[in-house]
Order: sequence, then C-alpha cells, then structure tokens
Amino acid sequence: MNKKIVLCISCILVLLGVWGHIACNNQPEPQAEQDIQFHVACDSIPYTNDDIWDACWVLSSKVTMLHTDDIERGRICKAVYDTREFHEDPYLVFAMIFVESSFRPNIVNKSSGAMGLMQILPSTLNYIKANILTNGGPFAAGDTLFIPTNQTALKIKWNIYYGTAYLKYLLKKYGNLEEALSHYGGYVGRLYSPYSKKVLLKREEYLKEFSIGRMEQFKKETAQEKIIT
Repeated sequence: MNKKIVLCISCILVLLGVWGHIACNNQPEPQAEQDIQFHVACDSIPYTNDDIWDACWVLSSKVTMLHTDDIERGRICKAVYDTREFHEDPYLVFAMIFVESSFRPNIVNKSSGAMGLMQILPSTLNYIKANILTNGGPFAAGDTLFIPTNQTALKIKWNIYYGTAYLKYLLKKYGNLEEALSHYGGYVGRLYSPYSKKVLLKREEYLKEFSIGRMEQFKKETAQEKIIT
C-alpha cells in the first residue's frame, strides 16, 4: 500500500480518537432528579396549610433573588424546610444566611475557609464529623452524602443541614439564642455580639415584611402574576 495512503489513514484514526475522547469528557452531567423536585415543589405548589413551608417559599422567592437562580432558590426553600426539626424558625435561618453569605451558595472565605450559604468552617465540619455524626445525630442513616467534607459543605442542601444542626447544638449548650448566635458568629462566650444583633434585626425585618399574617396577600399576588403571564 502506498505510504502516503497509510499515513493519511493513520492521521484520520488519530483525529477520530482525539475527537471521541473530547466528546466523552465534555458530556453535560445529568441534572439531579432531586434538584428538579425541589424546583417543582417550590414553584408549582407554592402555598399549603403548613406555615413553615409557606414562610420558606415566600422567603426563598423574595429575598434570595440577587445571587441565585430558580433551581437554587428551590433547593434553599426545601433545605430550610427539611431542617425545621433543628430550628422551627425559617426567618432565623434566612437571616443567618443573609448575614453569612448574602445568599451566595458557592462563596468561600479566603482567610477562614468558611464555605457556602451558612459559611461552615472546616473546624465545624470536624466537630460534626466527630460528635453529631457519631452520636446518631440528625443525618439520614445510609445516606453517604451527609459525611461532612469540603465538597458537601458547598452543596446547598447539606450546607444548611450542617449549619442548622450546629446551631441546634449551640442552643442546647448555651440555653439561649443570643449566646448561641454569638458563638456561631465567632464571638465565643459572649451573650451579646454585633453578629447576634445583626441576625436578630434581620429576622425581625423578615418577620415584619413576610409574616404568616401576610400570606393571603402573597397568595393573591402569585395568583395575579399567573393570570398576567
């Protein structure tokens, strides 16, 4: 066979192999089914008779807009609702998230290493791993995603789980919200702190603006938006 023909065939085979490798490595990752469920849950069934769910939906819809998309807002809504056994107060959790990260899911503090919406410190991850987890804490048995790592700490669902579980531990330790918040914000041993004051003021602001008593108005606004669109 002519050497030029052989060389051409070899080149074509090499190019096909390279293209195939690139194509395989650039396939988009499949969208997680759970993310879609979060989105559907928060958009198509916005209001219920569950006050905590309704508050989560309104807050995630109204106060997280700047740094999140629809899917991320759905995840925040569902995660705060699912952790209600640790806090029973979505207004407080949304206030903490605002103060910690301004609702930026992927933010990492370069100096402290704090991660995600609730700015989970590496030391907090280690504590959860060594104590809350081993003592049969709040994380689902058999679910490997709950193992605290830097990777899971940047996932919205688990970041909020870690933060609220740790807050519950601090509440039990100190017996009052102000001191628990102060510890969470880095003011260990202080009953009052600039951090706790900031969080509680934001919580009051959310309660005033998005109280359960105003849900009927939000429902009317949502219904009107659907008619317009």
